Amino acid sequence: MKNESNNGKSQRAIPRIRAFALGAALLSTLLLASAAHAQSCTYLQSYNRLAATCPQTSNTGNVWVAVNGIWQLQEYYNVDTTWFYVYHYGPKLWTAENRLTGQVLVQNTQGQWITYATYNATVALSALTTLVNSQMQSGGTAPTFTIVPYDFRGDYCRNFRYFQQLYASQGAPRVADPLCP
Repeated sequence: MKNESNNGKSQRAIPRIRAFALGAALLSTLLLASAAHAQSCTYLQSYNRLAATCPQTSNTGNVWVAVNGIWQLQEYYNVDTTWFYVYHYGPKLWTAENRLTGQVLVQNTQGQWITYATYNATVALSALTTLVNSQMQSGGTAPTFTIVPYDFRGDYCRNFRYFQQLYASQGAPRVADPLCP
């Protein structure tokens, strides 16, 4: 009879057992971490990311995102009858959306609430200023930017003429528009 205990298979089994034990430990850690967010959270998977929205009260809560298996706090929210406030932990920024009008405001570093469009323009201007300063410090010349505003009149007048003809064919009087000669 052949001795099977010394054929090399038992030595190869040890790394497999270790790998299984490590995998089980990692899985239990991940399950415990996700259980910490399991109180009354709503989970959503989007773009291969798992997110959890976890209410604290009926008006407040947190949003968590799992990044490489580790839960990271992304946002805090607070809702009242008129406003939906969100604190974004990454950029350390408050936003507020008027629930009636849809207007979005951002709190700037001075604590003032400004429109989202103004905030975006400020961020873009800051980025351009940084770009120009880095070019100047490296001995280069400042880049030239040409800003060409969009001329809406071509599209507007084409649509105006179309509807003017359509309504005229239905007996409506012709209306002149000073923008469209």
